[in-house]
Amino acid sequence: MLVDTIVQKSGIKSTDTILEIGPGTGNLTKKLLEAGKLVIAVEVDPRMVLELQRRFQGTPHSSRLKVIQGDVLKTELPYFDLCVANIPYQISSPLTFKLLNHQPAFRKNKTLGAIFRQKNVLSLLEKNYKTLQALNLSVGNKDAEMGSSRLGNANEVETMEMDDDDDEDGGADDEMDVEDGDAEGETSEFKNKVLAVLKEGNFEEKRSSKLKLEEFLYLLSLFNRAGIHFS
Repeated sequence: MLVDTIVQKSGIKSTDTILEIGPGTGNLTKKLLEAGKLVIAVEVDPRMVLELQRRFQGTPHSSRLKVIQGDVLKTELPYFDLCVANIPYQISSPLTFKLLNHQPAFRKNKTLGAIFRQKNVLSLLEKNYKTLQALNLSVGNKDAEMGSSRLGNANEVETMEMDDDDDEDGGADDEMDVEDGDAEGETSEFKNKVLAVLKEGNFEEKRSSKLKLEEFLYLLSLFNRAGIHFS
């Protein structure tokens, strides 16, 4: 069921060349071969390479499977339309940057401005943003309580004013609505915040496949500085 779900959510077309990283014994590979045109499987373990070749040898899928032995981070990748894989967490970040810099570009080669206007992307970012704001608010309240207990009643008014401001900000966060960037041009406060970050770094009209690693790291630092984090 898990393998079927991965394939279903990948949106594979029958004409797609699929990159799979770490195929292992080929459970996901089999489903990818059924869904797409060609599967390029990159496997670092030579024992798994032999197992994979043995499993599909003599099957109708054998001519549509290309197995590459090696470390995917150090291997030059051939053309592919999309990557579908259950990757090890420890290589997720460097692998993501490598795939984004891979040429030729992915099938869905949108500009960053278009990508960050999508409702599902904004929803994910806004959820992380609200979580961080809530954590900061919690820490701020604890610091205020400690300061009040140390300094006595002299700062009670100032502490209450700070709490009121925080509550107002929290209320504003709760009221944010993520829009879908439709034709009416309706935008949310959070979307404006995201687009402002892209504009600050001149990334609005740039394509992800054309960016260098240094540019992605710079964009990430701009988002982090604005209080927007990825998870």
